[in-house]
Amino acid sequence: MQANFPNDFEHAALISLSQKWLHQLRRREIDRAGLWRTREQLAALPRSALTDGLPDDAARKAFWINCYNAGFLFLRKHVQLSPPAIFRQRRLVLAGTAFSLDDIEHGILRKHRIKWSLGWLRHPLPPRHTRGLELDRLDPRIHFALNCGARSCPPIASYSAEQIETQLEWAMHAFLESETAVDHERRTVHASRLLLWYQGDFGGSRQIKALLARVLGMPRIVSYRLRWQPYDWTPIV
Repeated sequence: MQANFPNDFEHAALISLSQKWLHQLRRREIDRAGLWRTREQLAALPRSALTDGLPDDAARKAFWINCYNAGFLFLRKHVQLSPPAIFRQRRLVLAGTAFSLDDIEHGILRKHRIKWSLGWLRHPLPPRHTRGLELDRLDPRIHFALNCGARSCPPIASYSAEQIETQLEWAMHAFLESETAVDHERRTVHASRLLLWYQGDFGGSRQIKALLARVLGMPRIVSYRLRWQPYDWTPIV
């Protein structure tokens, strides 16, 4: 089945397809036939759609964030996968290539960062199927847009290239404001453990405190101790 796109694979059409897949999976009443048609369209795209059709980071972030969140819902609800297999297995076919959720998050969106290195190490030999698809510049705000089905995860939203900067800023502010507690008496900031797991993406603890100070509007907390909140892995999907 061939996807109906113009020859230049305009990014708006590609992102619209990723949004459609996500919306279909989030509906209470699922149109299974429509859902599978959209999945087949994504699978039938040529490889050039993922390279030439997503010409900049705005387009890449919107498309791949949507595909990650839709992919998680699809694998959880329709393939019945659970962690850790749901992240590791290459079961999402896009443009004729099978990807895993880890491929999308750590390979493409995080520019080939090694998963368990706290964001400090890049993969010296990234897999061939993710090469050339990664962002030009790592944007740590993606961590506030990816959902893995746990209660402490950021909420799922649909992203567009035109609004991606505003959307990621909003997602970052909403998550950090709800997941951060400041104890001025003890001069301590209790932040989401998500920031610890990807501290290298954020530039380390000093930059994390600077980010929290900016988002919360509390300049003095840059001198506070940083502590990590428990992460609630209770499934919500």
